[in-house]
Amino acid sequence: MRNYTNKDVTDWFNAERHIMTNYIVAHTQYSAKDKSPEVIEHIKDRADRHLKHSLNRMAKIIHQGHGNKVTRKPNEYRPATIATIEGLKPSEMGKISVHINLMIGNLPPHWRNPARLQTLFEHCWADKCGQRRNIKTQNYDDRPDLTFYICKENTQPGSISDSLALEATHLPESPLFAD
Repeated sequence: MRNYTNKDVTDWFNAERHIMTNYIVAHTQYSAKDKSPEVIEHIKDRADRHLKHSLNRMAKIIHQGHGNKVTRKPNEYRPATIATIEGLKPSEMGKISVHINLMIGNLPPHWRNPARLQTLFEHCWADKCGQRRNIKTQNYDDRPDLTFYICKENTQPGSISDSLALEATHLPESPLFAD
């Protein structure tokens, strides 16, 4: 899988935002309160890996019976995803858990319903990865504030706060469900 940069994500999103259909906020079981910077970085990496695993499971379920298409032709079948990991800033520690903000798209029409998508994501996130069931799913409506919120740049070089979850990000080149 390709490694993306913040610029790749922002450029792709500015050109292809019409593909995105849903927005998910999912809390992890992790808290960054009273943790060293090394432990916080480890928490961020684990959250990113858990999200990638959840999204891989989701893609196989969405295309059940054709799961190999997701692996063989990811630029057509794999859901488009852009995610950030938050709750790592010193000002937020202890107030909120580490959580994921996820925009997802390139989904077949019958999977775009927020309730159905939330049930699937909850199964993959909470049941299979052991994360919290505190998940909110809504339709993505291309609001400028939401677009900025998910694509904002880190405020300081080397900062680990408001980080893009690059392992779990997928930006398809020829999405099948780009309607």
